[in-house]
Amino acid sequence: MSSPVGETLLTVCRDARNKLLLVAPYIKVAALVKVLDATSPGVSVQVITRWRLDELVSGVSDLAIWPALCARGHAELWLQPSLHAKYYRADNRSILGSANLTGAGLGWSASSNLELLVESSHLAEHLSLFESEAFRDAKKVDDAIYLAFKIALDSLLPLPPPQLEDPQIDNVKFATWRPSLRFPQDMWRYYSGDRNALTTASCEAARLDLAALDPPAALTQDVFHSWIALQLRQHPEVQAIEAFGVQSRRFGEMTSLLSSLGAQDGAHAWQTWMRWLGYFDPTRFKFHVANYSEIFEVVAPTQ
Repeated sequence: MSSPVGETLLTVCRDARNKLLLVAPYIKVAALVKVLDATSPGVSVQVITRWRLDELVSGVSDLAIWPALCARGHAELWLQPSLHAKYYRADNRSILGSANLTGAGLGWSASSNLELLVESSHLAEHLSLFESEAFRDAKKVDDAIYLAFKIALDSLLPLPPPQLEDPQIDNVKFATWRPSLRFPQDMWRYYSGDRNALTTASCEAARLDLAALDPPAALTQDVFHSWIALQLRQHPEVQAIEAFGVQSRRFGEMTSLLSSLGAQDGAHAWQTWMRWLGYFDPTRFKFHVANYSEIFEVVAPTQ
């Protein structure tokens, strides 16, 4: 099935000589493979997308794009949780519009969408800034992060349909958010509606944290726990913590790191992160006390 939108993308891919960048929140493996087949094997490919368990369960995106990229070689996959843009660039030639990298988006399915992709090389300066912003807070995928998503996805029952956005919910930007709730086990209590034992301050902190993490409604406790752990792995500050913690670090070193990342009170910020990481991802992040100082280390760094 031919489509002007899909053919526009394939033409750009065929013309690539050095680098191909594919940016879309929804990517289906069949559409990705079709694009990769149109691209010269010597071209380096970078893909930016987002993975949410509810979207993966519903089928709008495929985890299988990671094995497909690995099989091709010369390819990277990055996760950007706040991604909404659809943007494709081959060397210095760029197109953007409304089309996700899916059969429906590119006109390659029987029930295709009405979409648009247009060349936009005259916006080179703006697009370069967009690329920098997209990569800055993105998480590079490897086998460990892929496996974590796959295990969580395989354990899920079908999720309920997404709720309409509540205009009363705070708009908290995930990339700049830090956890507010001091005791992370209270997140489930607030989410599940069991709030009688929570203070007013804890309820307010949990509400803001949930606004940033944005889980679907009606998750079971185990799935909710997995959801939060996977979201945290994609957070830019956790990525910095993870990279710094490849070597054992003392409490003072971690507070200095958090202060350098913008925390007004590095000690308080690290104490809160310690509780969250130790609670939601205890197999990856380890803590112990030695010589009167809390020691932190990453047991199995993802990259």
